[in-house]
Amino acid sequence: MSGNTERIAGYIGEAAGLTPTGVGGVTSADLESCDAIICGAPTWNTGADDLRSGTEIDDWLYDTLANANLKGKKVALFGTGDSAG
Repeated sequence: MSGNTERIAGYIGEAAGLTPTGVGGVTSADLESCDAIICGAPTWNTGADDLRSGTEIDDWLYDTLANANLKGKKVALFGTGDSAG
């Protein structure tokens, strides 16, 4: 919504020599083929019990990521949000 997650992903990508990719079109098989994964998500609170951010990552988290076998993978997560909203 604000672009903060994409901006931070860009900073991490530059520092790590990687190119950030949006979750749209990333499959469980794509994740399983990686040695390591860095995943960022907005932390907007829409008041919903699930699918809370109102962005495309909601469905991806519950459908794609939940079905991926990440055993043995190195995974780093980051969240972005705001302190006022």
